[in-house]
Amino acid sequence: MSIYDGTHMWIWEPWNVYGGNVDRLISECKTRGIDGVIVKFANGNLADSVSQNFMKHFKLLVGPLKAAGITVGGWIYQYLNDPMGEVDACSQAISAGAEWNVFDAEIEIKGKSIQASQFLQTFRMKHPDVVTGLSSFAIANYHTDEVPFAEYAKYVDVMMPQIYWDEMKWPVEVAFNSSVAAYKKYGKPIAPTGQSYLTAKPADMAKFVQLCKMAGFTHVSWWDMQQAQPQHLDAIAANRIQRATPAAPVHDWRLKAIAQAKANGIFTSDHKPGEPVTIELLAAAVNNLYKKLGGK
Repeated sequence: MSIYDGTHMWIWEPWNVYGGNVDRLISECKTRGIDGVIVKFANGNLADSVSQNFMKHFKLLVGPLKAAGITVGGWIYQYLNDPMGEVDACSQAISAGAEWNVFDAEIEIKGKSIQASQFLQTFRMKHPDVVTGLSSFAIANYHTDEVPFAEYAKYVDVMMPQIYWDEMKWPVEVAFNSSVAAYKKYGKPIAPTGQSYLTAKPADMAKFVQLCKMAGFTHVSWWDMQQAQPQHLDAIAANRIQRATPAAPVHDWRLKAIAQAKANGIFTSDHKPGEPVTIELLAAAVNNLYKKLGGK
């Protein structure tokens, strides 16, 4: 299971989401079945007050959200005027508790493929195990002059196309299929972002999730909590990709205890952790123990 599996919601300006009320945000996520949020923490580097404000609010949200069982990803809008400064912003978000990072790379990084390489290589050296995603234009083929998709694909774990079909004025199926076909060539898992703002229709949102499921995708995210109307949130709740529940681990101590009981002659048949014990097996085990203690 990946950290990005399930249903996620993007958060752009935390102070404009329920007036910055984190308890209300948590309640809405729980009510709507939202597994995780992807919260903005920087606009490029942290040199100006705008980025500093994003980081401040990110740090205020991350603890309460994680304590409530909601996965917290952090995202940075990239400019790459200062690649090392953007790496530092990501590092601060990770230190504050971000469980994964998303790089939002759009028109502002046009002509900066060298800076993109510097950023990605340095980030990976510092954070080799942090899951990362690239969020960018819906149809990668149209924007290869602006975003070095192939370079990002060397370093990120998942591609996250922004498939805002209603804003694109495309039918949802056409937008989805065109986007997925454009991103498949990069050889990375795809975790699409759908539209939950403006005039996006709930029926199209349901269709989008169905298309994701048919494609075998384990993730869907929505842009964004700030602009979503009640009908959008209702559609999200009714059309979820559910995060798989991990199997409970079999702890070594249980296996060792059973093996030791068998080696000592208390159990005379095979047993597995969590397996029901009949009254007959219990009686046999008690009798064996009694004999071991000197009884007849």
